[in-house]
Amino acid sequence: MKDELDHAPQNARLDFKTRKVLPDEPGQRVDVPATLARLDAAVAKGDSEITAVVETLPATRTAEQIREVRYDDVLGYFTTKYARDNAHEARTFNLRIAASKLDGHVLMPGETFDFNQVVGARDEANGYKVATVISQGELVDGMGGGTCQISGTLHGAAFFSGLEVVDRRPHTRPSGYIKMGMDSTVVYPTITLKLRNPFPFAVVLHETVENGEVRAEVLGPPRTRDVTFFRKVNQATPFKEKETPDPKIPKGERVLVQRGIPGFYVTRYRIVRDGPFAAREKSVDSYPPTAQIWRVGTGEPDKSFEGKDDGHAEYVADELLTVTQGPSARPGSQERGGATVESRVPGKYGSYGWTVREGFTQEIKPREGKKRDPKDPDNPGVD
Repeated sequence: MKDELDHAPQNARLDFKTRKVLPDEPGQRVDVPATLARLDAAVAKGDSEITAVVETLPATRTAEQIREVRYDDVLGYFTTKYARDNAHEARTFNLRIAASKLDGHVLMPGETFDFNQVVGARDEANGYKVATVISQGELVDGMGGGTCQISGTLHGAAFFSGLEVVDRRPHTRPSGYIKMGMDSTVVYPTITLKLRNPFPFAVVLHETVENGEVRAEVLGPPRTRDVTFFRKVNQATPFKEKETPDPKIPKGERVLVQRGIPGFYVTRYRIVRDGPFAAREKSVDSYPPTAQIWRVGTGEPDKSFEGKDDGHAEYVADELLTVTQGPSARPGSQERGGATVESRVPGKYGSYGWTVREGFTQEIKPREGKKRDPKDPDNPGVD
Protein backbone atom coordinates (compact mmCIF):
# COMPACT_ATOMS: atom_id res chain seq x y z
CA MET A 1 0.00 0.00 0.00
CA LYS A 2 2.91 2.33 0.75
CA ASP A 3 4.29 1.80 -2.75
CA GLU A 4 0.92 2.81 -4.21
CA LEU A 5 0.23 5.82 -1.99
CA ASP A 6 3.66 7.43 -1.58
CA HIS A 7 4.51 10.19 -4.05
CA ALA A 8 6.95 13.08 -3.97
CA PRO A 9 5.75 16.70 -3.88
CA GLN A 10 5.76 18.63 -7.15
CA ASN A 11 7.45 22.01 -7.02
CA ALA A 12 6.01 24.96 -8.86
CA ARG A 13 7.65 25.44 -12.26
CA LEU A 14 7.31 27.42 -15.44
CA ASP A 15 5.29 26.24 -18.44
CA PHE A 16 7.00 27.66 -21.52
CA LYS A 17 4.07 26.89 -23.83
CA THR A 18 1.55 28.91 -21.84
CA ARG A 19 4.09 31.28 -20.24
CA LYS A 20 2.42 30.58 -16.91
CA VAL A 21 3.53 29.26 -13.52
CA LEU A 22 2.35 25.73 -12.78
CA PRO A 23 1.28 25.48 -9.11
CA ASP A 24 3.06 23.32 -6.56
CA GLU A 25 1.42 20.10 -5.31
CA PRO A 26 2.07 18.46 -1.94
CA GLY A 27 3.25 14.86 -1.74
CA GLN A 28 2.47 12.19 0.82
CA ARG A 29 4.23 9.39 2.67
CA VAL A 30 2.72 6.50 4.62
CA ASP A 31 4.12 6.24 8.17
CA VAL A 32 4.59 2.46 8.40
CA PRO A 33 5.43 2.09 12.15
CA ALA A 34 2.52 4.34 13.20
CA THR A 35 0.13 2.53 10.87
CA LEU A 36 1.26 -0.88 12.21
CA ALA A 37 0.65 0.38 15.78
CA ARG A 38 -2.91 1.30 14.82
CA LEU A 39 -3.32 -2.12 13.22
CA ASP A 40 -2.19 -3.91 16.40
CA ALA A 41 -4.63 -1.83 18.48
CA ALA A 42 -7.47 -2.54 16.04
CA VAL A 43 -6.84 -6.31 16.18
CA ALA A 44 -6.87 -6.19 19.99
CA LYS A 45 -10.21 -4.33 19.97
CA GLY A 46 -11.74 -6.39 17.21
CA ASP A 47 -12.12 -3.41 14.87
CA SER A 48 -12.61 -4.30 11.19
CA GLU A 49 -10.74 -1.34 9.65
CA ILE A 50 -8.21 1.39 10.42
CA THR A 51 -7.08 4.65 8.85
CA ALA A 52 -3.47 4.63 7.69
CA VAL A 53 -1.19 7.31 9.10
CA VAL A 54 -0.17 9.49 6.13
CA GLU A 55 2.27 12.39 6.34
CA THR A 56 1.86 15.37 3.97
CA LEU A 57 5.05 16.50 2.26
CA PRO A 58 5.02 20.18 1.27
CA ALA A 59 6.72 21.33 -1.91
CA THR A 60 9.94 23.29 -1.49
CA ARG A 61 9.11 25.73 -4.30
CA THR A 62 5.77 27.53 -4.31
CA ALA A 63 4.19 29.45 -7.16
CA GLU A 64 4.56 32.72 -5.27
CA GLN A 65 8.31 32.24 -4.94
CA ILE A 66 8.92 32.01 -8.69
CA ARG A 67 6.23 34.29 -10.07
CA GLU A 68 8.64 37.22 -10.50
CA VAL A 69 11.62 35.22 -11.79
CA ARG A 70 13.21 36.72 -14.93
CA TYR A 71 14.06 34.40 -17.78
CA ASP A 72 14.38 36.81 -20.70
CA ASP A 73 17.81 35.71 -21.94
CA VAL A 74 19.80 32.51 -22.52
CA LEU A 75 22.77 32.33 -20.15
CA GLY A 76 24.06 29.15 -21.79
CA TYR A 77 22.82 26.52 -24.23
CA PHE A 78 23.86 23.21 -25.74
CA THR A 79 22.44 20.92 -28.42
CA THR A 80 22.84 17.27 -29.38
CA LYS A 81 21.35 15.18 -32.19
CA TYR A 82 19.25 12.03 -31.97
CA ALA A 83 18.17 9.49 -34.57
CA ARG A 84 14.51 9.71 -35.64
CA ASP A 85 14.13 6.32 -37.35
CA ASN A 86 11.82 3.55 -36.14
CA ALA A 87 14.72 1.64 -34.58
CA HIS A 88 15.21 4.48 -32.07
CA GLU A 89 11.53 5.22 -31.41
CA ALA A 90 11.62 3.94 -27.81
CA ARG A 91 14.77 5.93 -27.08
CA THR A 92 13.19 9.14 -28.43
CA PHE A 93 10.14 8.48 -26.26
CA ASN A 94 12.41 8.26 -23.19
CA LEU A 95 14.18 11.48 -24.17
CA ARG A 96 10.90 13.38 -24.17
CA ILE A 97 9.76 12.01 -20.81
CA ALA A 98 13.03 12.85 -19.05
CA ALA A 99 13.23 16.33 -20.58
CA SER A 100 9.66 17.11 -19.54
CA LYS A 101 10.47 16.31 -15.90
CA LEU A 102 13.10 19.06 -15.59
CA ASP A 103 11.76 21.57 -18.11
CA GLY A 104 10.78 24.77 -16.29
CA HIS A 105 12.65 23.89 -13.09
CA VAL A 106 13.65 27.04 -11.18
CA LEU A 107 16.96 27.12 -9.34
CA MET A 108 17.15 29.87 -6.72
CA PRO A 109 20.47 31.52 -5.68
CA GLY A 110 22.69 29.04 -3.85
CA GLU A 111 20.44 26.05 -4.58
CA THR A 112 21.61 22.73 -6.03
CA PHE A 113 19.80 20.83 -8.78
CA ASP A 114 19.91 17.01 -8.45
CA PHE A 115 19.02 15.25 -11.72
CA ASN A 116 17.85 11.99 -10.12
CA GLN A 117 15.81 13.82 -7.52
CA VAL A 118 14.00 15.99 -10.09
CA VAL A 119 13.63 13.52 -12.97
CA GLY A 120 12.91 10.53 -10.72
CA ALA A 121 13.13 6.82 -11.40
CA ARG A 122 13.43 5.70 -15.00
CA ASP A 123 11.14 2.69 -14.80
CA GLU A 124 8.03 1.26 -16.41
CA ALA A 125 5.79 2.78 -13.74
CA ASN A 126 6.91 6.24 -14.90
CA GLY A 127 6.28 5.45 -18.56
CA TYR A 128 9.80 4.65 -19.73
CA LYS A 129 10.59 2.04 -22.38
CA VAL A 130 13.48 -0.34 -23.03
CA ALA A 131 16.21 1.17 -25.23
CA THR A 132 20.00 0.99 -25.66
CA VAL A 133 22.12 1.94 -22.65
CA ILE A 134 25.85 1.77 -21.88
CA SER A 135 26.65 -0.83 -19.21
CA GLN A 136 30.30 -1.45 -18.27
CA GLY A 137 31.38 -0.10 -21.64
CA GLU A 138 29.03 -2.25 -23.75
CA LEU A 139 25.77 -1.36 -25.49
CA VAL A 140 22.87 -3.35 -24.05
CA ASP A 141 19.11 -2.97 -23.74
CA GLY A 142 17.96 -1.30 -20.54
CA MET A 143 14.93 0.48 -19.10
CA GLY A 144 14.98 4.22 -19.72
CA GLY A 145 17.77 4.19 -22.31
CA GLY A 146 18.52 7.68 -23.59
CA THR A 147 18.24 9.53 -20.28
CA CYS A 148 21.99 10.22 -20.29
CA GLN A 149 21.57 12.33 -23.42
CA ILE A 150 19.19 14.58 -21.48
CA SER A 151 21.64 14.92 -18.59
CA GLY A 152 24.64 15.38 -20.91
CA THR A 153 22.91 18.10 -22.94
CA LEU A 154 21.85 19.84 -19.73
CA HIS A 155 25.41 19.61 -18.43
CA GLY A 156 26.64 21.33 -21.60
CA ALA A 157 24.17 24.20 -21.14
CA ALA A 158 25.09 24.52 -17.46
CA PHE A 159 28.81 24.49 -18.34
CA PHE A 160 28.45 27.39 -20.79
CA SER A 161 26.15 29.34 -18.48
CA GLY A 162 28.64 29.35 -15.63
CA LEU A 163 26.65 27.17 -13.22
CA GLU A 164 28.79 25.27 -10.73
CA VAL A 165 29.09 21.58 -11.62
CA VAL A 166 28.98 19.91 -8.20
CA ASP A 167 28.77 16.26 -9.27
CA ARG A 168 29.22 14.82 -12.77
CA ARG A 169 30.70 11.61 -14.15
CA PRO A 170 31.71 10.75 -17.72
CA HIS A 171 30.49 7.59 -19.43
CA THR A 172 32.44 4.34 -19.49
CA ARG A 173 32.86 4.82 -23.25
CA PRO A 174 32.60 7.85 -25.55
CA SER A 175 29.13 8.59 -26.93
CA GLY A 176 28.34 9.44 -30.52
CA TYR A 177 25.94 12.26 -29.68
CA ILE A 178 28.25 14.37 -27.50
CA LYS A 179 31.92 15.35 -27.23
CA MET A 180 34.22 13.75 -24.69
CA GLY A 181 34.40 16.03 -21.70
CA MET A 182 30.81 17.21 -22.09
CA ASP A 183 28.89 14.00 -21.42
CA SER A 184 27.29 13.20 -18.07
CA THR A 185 26.13 9.70 -17.18
CA VAL A 186 23.22 9.15 -14.78
CA VAL A 187 21.97 5.94 -13.18
CA TYR A 188 19.00 5.99 -10.83
CA PRO A 189 19.44 6.18 -7.86
CA THR A 190 23.24 5.88 -7.59
CA ILE A 191 24.85 8.22 -10.15
CA THR A 192 23.47 11.71 -10.70
CA LEU A 193 24.26 15.16 -12.06
CA LYS A 194 24.31 18.04 -9.58
CA LEU A 195 24.41 21.71 -10.57
CA ARG A 196 24.57 24.67 -8.18
CA ASN A 197 23.39 28.20 -8.93
CA PRO A 198 26.23 30.53 -7.81
CA PHE A 199 24.50 33.69 -9.02
CA PRO A 200 22.59 36.26 -6.94
CA PHE A 201 19.52 35.67 -9.15
CA ALA A 202 17.34 32.67 -9.99
CA VAL A 203 17.84 30.66 -13.20
CA VAL A 204 15.39 28.47 -15.12
CA LEU A 205 16.20 25.15 -16.83
CA HIS A 206 14.63 24.60 -20.24
CA GLU A 207 15.08 21.44 -22.33
CA THR A 208 13.26 20.33 -25.48
CA VAL A 209 13.34 17.28 -27.78
CA GLU A 210 12.20 18.24 -31.27
CA ASN A 211 13.01 17.50 -34.92
CA GLY A 212 16.09 15.40 -34.22
CA GLU A 213 17.64 17.87 -31.76
CA VAL A 214 17.85 17.95 -27.98
CA ARG A 215 18.38 21.52 -26.82
CA ALA A 216 19.02 22.58 -23.24
CA GLU A 217 19.08 26.20 -22.05
CA VAL A 218 19.76 27.97 -18.77
CA LEU A 219 17.60 31.10 -18.69
CA GLY A 220 17.91 34.28 -16.65
CA PRO A 221 18.61 38.03 -16.96
CA PRO A 222 20.71 39.38 -19.88
CA ARG A 223 23.91 37.41 -20.47
CA THR A 224 27.27 39.08 -19.80
CA ARG A 225 29.62 36.07 -19.63
CA ASP A 226 31.70 34.38 -22.32
CA VAL A 227 32.61 30.78 -21.53
CA THR A 228 35.31 28.68 -23.22
CA PHE A 229 35.58 24.90 -23.15
CA PHE A 230 39.10 23.63 -23.87
CA ARG A 231 39.84 19.91 -24.18
CA LYS A 232 43.12 18.09 -24.73
CA VAL A 233 43.38 14.35 -25.32
CA ASN A 234 46.48 13.46 -23.32
CA GLN A 235 46.69 9.76 -24.06
CA ALA A 236 44.88 6.91 -25.77
CA THR A 237 45.20 3.31 -24.54
CA PRO A 238 44.66 0.19 -26.70
CA PHE A 239 41.55 -1.96 -26.39
CA LYS A 240 41.54 -5.72 -25.91
CA GLU A 241 40.26 -8.11 -28.55
CA LYS A 242 38.02 -11.02 -27.54
CA GLU A 243 37.09 -14.04 -29.63
CA THR A 244 34.00 -16.13 -28.87
CA PRO A 245 33.41 -19.48 -30.63
CA ASP A 246 30.03 -19.61 -32.41
CA PRO A 247 28.65 -22.82 -33.98
CA LYS A 248 26.11 -20.76 -35.96
CA ILE A 249 28.94 -19.28 -38.02
CA PRO A 250 30.77 -21.48 -40.56
CA LYS A 251 34.33 -22.48 -39.67
CA GLY A 252 36.84 -20.03 -41.12
CA GLU A 253 34.50 -17.02 -40.84
CA ARG A 254 34.76 -14.21 -38.29
CA VAL A 255 32.07 -11.64 -37.49
CA LEU A 256 32.79 -8.35 -35.71
CA VAL A 257 29.99 -7.90 -33.16
CA GLN A 258 31.47 -4.92 -31.30
CA ARG A 259 34.07 -2.51 -32.65
CA GLY A 260 36.71 -1.61 -30.08
CA ILE A 261 37.14 1.92 -28.76
CA PRO A 262 40.46 2.98 -27.23
CA GLY A 263 40.59 4.40 -23.75
CA PHE A 264 41.21 8.13 -23.37
CA TYR A 265 42.68 10.43 -20.74
CA VAL A 266 41.30 13.92 -21.26
CA THR A 267 42.10 17.23 -19.59
CA ARG A 268 39.39 19.86 -19.81
CA TYR A 269 39.29 23.51 -18.81
CA ARG A 270 36.50 26.04 -18.36
CA ILE A 271 37.37 29.72 -18.68
CA VAL A 272 34.62 32.15 -17.66
CA ARG A 273 35.05 35.79 -18.68
CA ASP A 274 32.81 38.55 -17.32
CA GLY A 275 34.05 41.96 -18.37
CA PRO A 276 37.64 42.44 -17.08
CA PHE A 277 37.39 39.37 -14.83
CA ALA A 278 38.18 35.75 -15.73
CA ALA A 279 38.28 32.45 -13.85
CA ARG A 280 39.71 29.11 -14.95
CA GLU A 281 38.75 25.61 -13.81
CA LYS A 282 40.57 22.36 -14.60
CA SER A 283 39.43 18.73 -14.42
CA VAL A 284 40.42 15.34 -15.84
CA ASP A 285 38.18 12.70 -17.42
CA SER A 286 39.09 9.05 -17.93
CA TYR A 287 37.34 6.77 -20.44
CA PRO A 288 38.35 3.09 -20.16
CA PRO A 289 38.86 1.14 -23.40
CA THR A 290 35.96 -0.84 -24.87
CA ALA A 291 36.84 -4.37 -25.99
CA GLN A 292 36.64 -5.40 -29.63
CA ILE A 293 34.56 -8.59 -29.80
CA TRP A 294 34.64 -11.17 -32.56
CA ARG A 295 32.51 -14.28 -33.04
CA VAL A 296 34.61 -17.02 -34.60
CA GLY A 297 32.89 -19.73 -36.61
CA THR A 298 33.05 -23.36 -35.52
CA GLY A 299 30.06 -24.57 -37.55
CA GLU A 300 29.63 -26.48 -40.79
CA PRO A 301 30.63 -24.86 -44.11
CA ASP A 302 27.87 -22.73 -45.63
CA LYS A 303 28.43 -20.99 -48.97
CA SER A 304 25.28 -18.90 -48.49
CA PHE A 305 26.48 -17.41 -45.19
CA GLU A 306 26.43 -13.60 -45.13
CA GLY A 307 27.77 -12.17 -41.90
CA LYS A 308 26.86 -8.64 -40.82
CA ASP A 309 29.61 -6.85 -38.96
CA ASP A 310 29.19 -4.11 -36.37
CA GLY A 311 28.21 -0.99 -38.31
CA HIS A 312 29.82 1.47 -35.92
CA ALA A 313 32.53 3.68 -37.36
CA GLU A 314 36.01 4.01 -35.90
CA TYR A 315 36.04 6.53 -33.05
CA VAL A 316 38.09 9.62 -33.81
CA ALA A 317 38.61 12.62 -31.52
CA ASP A 318 40.37 15.91 -32.13
CA GLU A 319 43.46 16.10 -29.98
CA LEU A 320 42.75 19.77 -29.18
CA LEU A 321 39.25 21.23 -29.13
CA THR A 322 38.19 24.75 -28.13
CA VAL A 323 34.55 25.88 -27.95
CA THR A 324 33.65 29.45 -26.98
CA GLN A 325 30.10 30.63 -26.38
CA GLY A 326 28.77 34.05 -25.47
CA PRO A 327 28.08 37.57 -26.72
CA SER A 328 31.73 38.16 -27.70
CA ALA A 329 32.25 34.84 -29.51
CA ARG A 330 30.83 36.29 -32.71
CA PRO A 331 29.65 39.90 -32.33
CA GLY A 332 26.33 40.59 -34.00
CA SER A 333 25.14 36.97 -33.88
CA GLN A 334 21.36 36.60 -33.67
CA GLU A 335 21.61 33.41 -31.63
CA ARG A 336 19.98 33.85 -28.23
CA GLY A 337 22.75 33.61 -25.65
CA GLY A 338 25.47 34.47 -28.16
CA ALA A 339 27.21 32.46 -30.85
CA THR A 340 29.16 29.22 -30.39
CA VAL A 341 32.54 29.08 -32.15
CA GLU A 342 34.70 25.95 -32.42
CA SER A 343 38.39 25.51 -33.17
CA ARG A 344 39.85 22.04 -33.80
CA VAL A 345 43.31 20.50 -34.14
CA PRO A 346 42.91 16.84 -35.26
CA GLY A 347 46.38 15.80 -34.11
CA LYS A 348 47.13 12.12 -33.60
CA TYR A 349 43.58 10.92 -32.91
CA GLY A 350 41.42 13.12 -35.14
CA SER A 351 41.46 11.35 -38.52
CA TYR A 352 40.13 7.97 -39.64
CA GLY A 353 42.64 5.14 -39.64
CA TRP A 354 44.52 6.32 -36.56
CA THR A 355 43.88 3.12 -34.55
CA VAL A 356 45.56 1.12 -37.33
CA ARG A 357 48.46 3.59 -37.58
CA GLU A 358 49.00 3.37 -33.82
CA GLY A 359 48.97 -0.44 -33.93
CA PHE A 360 45.81 -0.80 -31.84
CA THR A 361 44.13 -3.07 -34.42
CA GLN A 362 44.31 -4.32 -37.98
CA GLU A 363 42.34 -2.65 -40.72
CA ILE A 364 38.74 -3.89 -40.76
CA LYS A 365 36.81 -3.95 -44.01
CA PRO A 366 33.17 -4.17 -42.86
CA ARG A 367 30.72 -6.47 -44.57
CA GLU A 368 27.39 -5.21 -45.83
CA GLY A 369 25.72 -4.43 -42.52
CA LYS A 370 23.41 -1.81 -41.13
CA LYS A 371 23.70 1.63 -42.66
CA ARG A 372 25.80 4.01 -40.57
CA ASP A 373 23.81 6.99 -39.39
CA PRO A 374 25.92 9.94 -38.16
CA LYS A 375 23.02 10.99 -35.93
CA ASP A 376 22.86 7.55 -34.28
CA PRO A 377 23.62 8.20 -30.58
CA ASP A 378 25.27 4.77 -30.31
CA ASN A 379 27.48 5.30 -33.37
CA PRO A 380 30.66 7.20 -32.43
CA GLY A 381 31.98 9.50 -35.10
CA VAL A 382 34.17 12.59 -35.21
CA ASP A 383 34.36 14.12 -31.72
